[in-house]
Amino acid sequence: MMKGAGSRRQWLATLAAAASAFGASPAAAQRHPRDVIKARPRMGINLAGVDYWDTELPFVDLMRTSGNWSFWRRDMPGVQVKDVAPSLDARGWLRALPEGLVAMLPLAAKSHLPDSKRAPWVVRYEGRGNIEFDGALRAVRSAPGRIECELVAQNPLPDPSLWLRITRIDADDPLRSIRVLKPGAESQPAVNVWDPGFIARWSGWGALRAMNIMSTNNSKQVRWSDRPLPDDRTFSPQGIALETLIDLANRCGVGPWLCMPHRADDDYLRRAASLVSERLDGRLPLWVEHSNEVWNPDFEQSAYASQQGMAQGLAPDANTARWRWHAKRSRDIFAIWSQPFAGSKRLKRVLGTQSGNSWGSQQLLRDPVIEVTDMLGVAAYLPLTPGANTTPSASAVARWSLEQVFDHLEKELEQLEQWQAEQRRWCARHGLLLAAYEGGQHVVGLGEAGGDPALERLFTQANRDERMGVMYRRLFDRWQDADGDLFCHFASVSAPSRWGNWGLLEHHDDDPAARPKYRVTLERMRRWRNG
Repeated sequence: MMKGAGSRRQWLATLAAAASAFGASPAAAQRHPRDVIKARPRMGINLAGVDYWDTELPFVDLMRTSGNWSFWRRDMPGVQVKDVAPSLDARGWLRALPEGLVAMLPLAAKSHLPDSKRAPWVVRYEGRGNIEFDGALRAVRSAPGRIECELVAQNPLPDPSLWLRITRIDADDPLRSIRVLKPGAESQPAVNVWDPGFIARWSGWGALRAMNIMSTNNSKQVRWSDRPLPDDRTFSPQGIALETLIDLANRCGVGPWLCMPHRADDDYLRRAASLVSERLDGRLPLWVEHSNEVWNPDFEQSAYASQQGMAQGLAPDANTARWRWHAKRSRDIFAIWSQPFAGSKRLKRVLGTQSGNSWGSQQLLRDPVIEVTDMLGVAAYLPLTPGANTTPSASAVARWSLEQVFDHLEKELEQLEQWQAEQRRWCARHGLLLAAYEGGQHVVGLGEAGGDPALERLFTQANRDERMGVMYRRLFDRWQDADGDLFCHFASVSAPSRWGNWGLLEHHDDDPAARPKYRVTLERMRRWRNG
């Protein structure tokens, strides 16, 4: 995703200069391409991240997406104490409560919470102490280890906020394993953490790309011990555990697309590959990729790739070194992952590139990584990203009509078609399939321009308009015409904001009939799946 990146024209100018300075890569026509597997278009989905403000609500337990602990004065409500760090156990539960303070954490915000008229919200916990709520829930009855709650009528949907507050902890038996369960979820086995509606929504799709839900961008994971675990208090912001993602894929019957952290050492990679080979349903495919958008300077993995490439002498400049180290590290990852899946066609190894950057793709494909690569991954976006100094500027676009927005997207579709054709030619030369790691509309203001209310309102209206559904049909048609294989929309469910309108749905309980993007994408998913 290009969110926050500079304009495409600036990128193209940079790329042209780089190509002139370093020359064209040796064409892999010198290599003999492997037999090309015929592309079969399929529709995948990029799952949204997990944070308390997100609107997909994928878990039955709100604690799984809760925020950080904070301390507040007991005698002065509303006064936060920032110079006291919480003492936590290995899974993130408070060990003790400092004298004179209460502890709070956010559970949900800006979301449609399920109603409690037919079944109550239930809080289950171990240990001893006192649990209270601020905002959308109110306790109506309690017993040791269990509290029943209902939605507070004076805090109407769709914009509730919900906080959990702890006012007392028994140091000898501290509160832990707290679960804030949606109505009707108490009877669901604890090993199944997923909301049934979430499972139903994404079952049958072509792939579940886990880039956001596993917090790939800017990851700090290096060793296997750094990774999140299934029994962590929350998966925010570090992302869900690999075991949890595998469980999701098995329940949905959909193969996962895994993005390996850019700092992960070889032991991490071996253990991850082994875990997936042992636990993933043997009938499911899987995709593996080195990080996400290593080319994109907005992400820490891009600078890291440049540093590593320069340190290893792969190129004389940071930009070329970034691409070449990305190829080299992808080669390492693919070799390690190929071991437990030796002889299997389930594993698809994806080499990520930038859609409009043929020069960058050539830097990748000159590396022996092509011998262990199955797919070249690009983005398939229809962008409109005005900023303060772009042409047209954000202030000008804010005065556009919806007709002007869709006229602009029509022109971007023509540009994207040319880029896809060029990338497809490189795929054909090397015997690779073309995949879209992300795709869809990319209508968002850059930087401070995103906060313009008129611009934000225009872009939200465009995303809700039936013409966006028409654009999506044409986007998917062009992808199929380009002989594209797997196409993963970005993203699943998220609310509109100044940072974009990425979700096919805006909330987990949206009416699909009111969301043209979702209707059209779902229809195309089914057509490609059954075709």
